[in-house]
Amino acid sequence: MVKLFISFATEEFVTPAHNEILIKIASILSDRCITGSFHLTGEFARYLRDNQRCDIIEALRQHEIGYHSNTHGAYPFIGSICENNTWDSTVEKLMRTEAKGLLDIENIFGRRPTYYVTEFTKAPQLIYALRSLGIHLLGFSDLPESAEVPFCWYTGSLCYTGPMMGIESPPHTDRLQNMKDKFDLLYQQEKAKGPNGVIKLFNHPYKFAYNNTVASWVSKNKIYQSYNIHTPWIVPQESLYPEKITASLFSEFEDLLDYILDKDDTEFLSTSDIALPYSNKPPRFIPCEIFSELLQQIDDNIIWLKVGEMIFAPCEIFALMTYALKFYSIYHTLPDSLPLRDPLGPVLQSRALNEAVDVSIGVIMGNIADIDRELEFSQQSPCEMEFSDIKIPLASAYLAFAKMLQHPIAKSGDLTFQPTGPLPEITSDDYFAAQLWTKESYPAGFTGENICTHCRLQSWTYKPAS
Repeated sequence: MVKLFISFATEEFVTPAHNEILIKIASILSDRCITGSFHLTGEFARYLRDNQRCDIIEALRQHEIGYHSNTHGAYPFIGSICENNTWDSTVEKLMRTEAKGLLDIENIFGRRPTYYVTEFTKAPQLIYALRSLGIHLLGFSDLPESAEVPFCWYTGSLCYTGPMMGIESPPHTDRLQNMKDKFDLLYQQEKAKGPNGVIKLFNHPYKFAYNNTVASWVSKNKIYQSYNIHTPWIVPQESLYPEKITASLFSEFEDLLDYILDKDDTEFLSTSDIALPYSNKPPRFIPCEIFSELLQQIDDNIIWLKVGEMIFAPCEIFALMTYALKFYSIYHTLPDSLPLRDPLGPVLQSRALNEAVDVSIGVIMGNIADIDRELEFSQQSPCEMEFSDIKIPLASAYLAFAKMLQHPIAKSGDLTFQPTGPLPEITSDDYFAAQLWTKESYPAGFTGENICTHCRLQSWTYKPAS
């Protein structure tokens, strides 16, 4: 069985024709017993309220409601917030602005969004801010897909990493057949994955109304550069389709859905229902035997690890190690079980060691409770730890602590911390390796370099879902 979900970026509040488009889409889906996933901006929800479009609100309420940021990321520009502030300051600012959008959607639609999708999820600060606001399901990301499982965990959120098929494009003679052909390729690919076969279909509803390659509400109003709440909005009039073209696009949309539904091994679900089988985490307490198996897998690489059906991110493993060492420093034995915590990765960069450093076991044991307490209180992995005025970066500590715990812990002597790369192995993937992240529509001079740095730091939190 290939599972599908169909998702709509619902943001356009400038063009009047978009309103009727939404009612038509909701009706087409309902007639086929398909639950669509509509992720709304707070601005769009407020537009419906202020213009008393209860008909649209009710039509969308028959489907799943998601979140698409408060103002499409434009006011204030999410990219600049993430790029120009510390981690903690960024999360604080984003929680304040995004809580506004979430609460407005909840008040207007009578229920809280179940997932979110934005173009700014390259910034892990935003993923974490929304997790802190109670929305921990990301409906699409470019994060690495592992072992053909279509979800991963990243900064504590469940993120979709499977294939996405856009079902939107300007009209042309072979449009419908091209969409069917592309679907068939994905369908065969995902069918081979058995229960993990998933396809996301994606659409901007306003693309039924106009050709965005000519002009769109985003480009006409330059929302990322000059979003002014007091300036009248410009409708992309020159790109509007005649009614005949819109009718043709809807006809093709219905034909594609019926083509998919005619297959006897496809099933449409909501975004949250697609995610449900992957949302389970390991138990809150990990038996010491499982911890020991984890430790034996650690060599000179920092990667996510699996024991049985349980998968652990490097930051979770490090938190288990600090707890075990803290417990040992107090009781002189390892615990029977360990609490599983999911801290962030480090939020600051650290320098790698230039050479091996020896630190006495006594000094480590005397400091480990403070390190564990700091990790617990801040919910962040430390970028470095200080032992007798010696600063040890996280990666060197991770590998040294693992070696220390792989054998009976010595009561005296030294622990050697070796120079090593500062980041987990997954950062060789293009998603994490990217140095820049920007678009022509973003403000002049915006590079996204700091956002990319934070991506790499939060690679400590990455693991495939099970």
